[in-house]
Amino acid sequence: MLRIFHCFLAVLFSVFALSAQAGEYVDMFPGTLVIWEDKPVLIRCDLVKNAYVLVDSDLQTAPYLEQVKELQASIESPVSARVYGSYREINGMNHLVVRSMENIRKGDSCHLVPPKLPLNITFP
Repeated sequence: MLRIFHCFLAVLFSVFALSAQAGEYVDMFPGTLVIWEDKPVLIRCDLVKNAYVLVDSDLQTAPYLEQVKELQASIESPVSARVYGSYREINGMNHLVVRSMENIRKGDSCHLVPPKLPLNITFP
């Protein structure tokens, strides 16, 4: 009986170790899409308007830069979206490794006070 219990614990710890190694936790980030310094950026719908550069799994911005440009997203013509992805800090900048972008709505902003130019986007 004790041997079975030890085997069960070994399997249980192995499962926890594998899930910890995966490390990619996907979360939902609602916000407004903009182009900032030729990067696709999501300004999150929170009080401080946290900003995230959108990247793919290879950490490239090109696919999302094209998509945000096609949507003609700007401060004057906002586009809101829900981005599902994983947070990463790269070179002191907030990034989202995007899994999907959903509920994309042109002419819509989730901010009570919309972002204004110049954008107050600061990265540490």
